[in-house]
Amino acid sequence: AEEKRQKAASYLSGHEAIKIQGLLERAKVSPLEESISLIRDMQIEQKMEAMHELEALRLSAAAGGAEAAEAEVDPALRPLSFEEDEDVDDALGPGPPAEVLASSDFTNIDLKRSDLDCMNGLNWLNDEVINFYMGLLQQRELRLNPEKPRVHFFNTFFYNALFADKRTYLYKGVNRWTSPKRLKGYSILDCDKVVVPIHQGVHWVLAVINLAQSSLSFLDSMGGGDNGALDNLAKYISDEFMDKRQQEEDTRGWGRHVPGNIPHQHNCSDCGVFMVTFAEFESRNREFVFSQRDMPFIRRRMVAEMLNGSVQ
Repeated sequence: AEEKRQKAASYLSGHEAIKIQGLLERAKVSPLEESISLIRDMQIEQKMEAMHELEALRLSAAAGGAEAAEAEVDPALRPLSFEEDEDVDDALGPGPPAEVLASSDFTNIDLKRSDLDCMNGLNWLNDEVINFYMGLLQQRELRLNPEKPRVHFFNTFFYNALFADKRTYLYKGVNRWTSPKRLKGYSILDCDKVVVPIHQGVHWVLAVINLAQSSLSFLDSMGGGDNGALDNLAKYISDEFMDKRQQEEDTRGWGRHVPGNIPHQHNCSDCGVFMVTFAEFESRNREFVFSQRDMPFIRRRMVAEMLNGSVQ
């Protein structure tokens, strides 16, 4: 498979070089407006050619053996369409900083061009983008399971209200976050999982409360752990049972997991992207089949989904 990839890359490079050279030669002897059009078409043709070659490579790899044929590309890693790619380029390019590019009635967040700039390069993700995307994940869950959502996603402010801001556990700071009116009729206690983003000053991590398995997990792309955070969330679930159902639930014996065999970041910038991707995969009960090398693409896919207002 690696040999096929190298051959395809070599062919694509040479093929594009020939095509680009031809377009440049035509541009040199064409009127100015036609020259500009040729150069613009050159950029478009490059993208189209790359997409066609990638698809051909995918089909070739799938035909290369039974395992490759059966292998499923995770939806989160599938290539963007040409139109989506163009929209992402526009959103991450120059323009009025205050221009609103995506809006969500669900989260009451408007994402401006300046907000989405955090998705460029190695910029750190901000609360607006993370909460907008968590809202898209919650909307997908409500769309797939409208009567009984399997997963509930808290926003980035929840854990701060529960503990971090005052550095002391404070259930009354969040007890109204899960009222039936606020959650439109469902209870997080009936969910299989509750997803909790946590900001540790300059680092994003994810905690997952697995009510179906009576356990809690701490997912850190830097390989760290925080049993204190898991203890706080275990106490939160116990208090939630008492507050919402007047029912005792002893969570002190629930399992605590800090897995080490998860994807790790290789820089100091992508923790937010890893955290959100952990949440997305966890919500579908999928294995973490992504890595650091996927982060540039995942950033672009997140932008495309936020612009579309939907996660598939």
